[in-house]
Amino acid sequence: MSVRLIRENSDTPNITNRDDARMIRYAYGGQNGYVKGKGAELRHSVNGNVFTLNSGVINLQGWEVEVDSNGWDVTLSSSDTARKYCTVYCEVNLSLGGSAKIDLMTSITDYPDVPEGDDLTKNSNGIARLVLYKFITQVGNIFGVEKVVNAIEYSGQPLKGYDIKKGTIEERLTNLGFRSGVITGSERYRIRNYSLTRQGNYVIGYVTFTVNALAVQTEVICNLPINFRPKNEYQMSYPAQASNGMIVSVSVTVKTNGEVIIPLTPTIITAPEIYFGFEAPPIK
Repeated sequence: MSVRLIRENSDTPNITNRDDARMIRYAYGGQNGYVKGKGAELRHSVNGNVFTLNSGVINLQGWEVEVDSNGWDVTLSSSDTARKYCTVYCEVNLSLGGSAKIDLMTSITDYPDVPEGDDLTKNSNGIARLVLYKFITQVGNIFGVEKVVNAIEYSGQPLKGYDIKKGTIEERLTNLGFRSGVITGSERYRIRNYSLTRQGNYVIGYVTFTVNALAVQTEVICNLPINFRPKNEYQMSYPAQASNGMIVSVSVTVKTNGEVIIPLTPTIITAPEIYFGFEAPPIK
């Protein structure tokens, strides 16, 4: 049996990186995210078929990863016609001396689930991951970009009984206030106007398009951002004017991943207008 004073009263260095990471994890209150004010705070940019993650520092369970001023980028295929859902994530691997990377996972069905991995305090050779961004790509077009990673907020000593996941009373009241969001269109459906608001757990909005719609297949016409998506898949029908002047019923589905979908229809809908309202899951 042995006992070690982690920070000895000595000028000889005796602190390990694991010691520091554990202390940083507690100092941040267990929060993962990016450090405020450092670099470009992981902002992104899109140039054609290139997605770029700009500079910043990521904290993942106390282990800090720096993206330098050159940023990290990925080039998407300009010839692939399949719609792909992309998830950008950070990985810390403590085996073999330790390493870190930014990487991309893709799927043709939905945003890939990136495993969180190990608890790096318990597993000194473990692997942990943190999702940073999600977006969609098709034939080199990048759209529906959403920043998933949050800034690590400054905070003082929490009061007894404080739940960091729920926040202070002031933070909870803020969550009950009005929020507005951005609806992104798809390649074929250009948005003319929209409104998207949330109060508490309820979302209402509308979206109109600049072009007539002929759904040659079941397809996504627009995307709703995180925190403005339904708790459960939401379906509705609404009257719309066809190009021949007749009023027809159009079915619309809003999925829990934010996709707004119309089914196959042989009728051309004149400048579609969609109105919706539903319950959303609590903001995390």
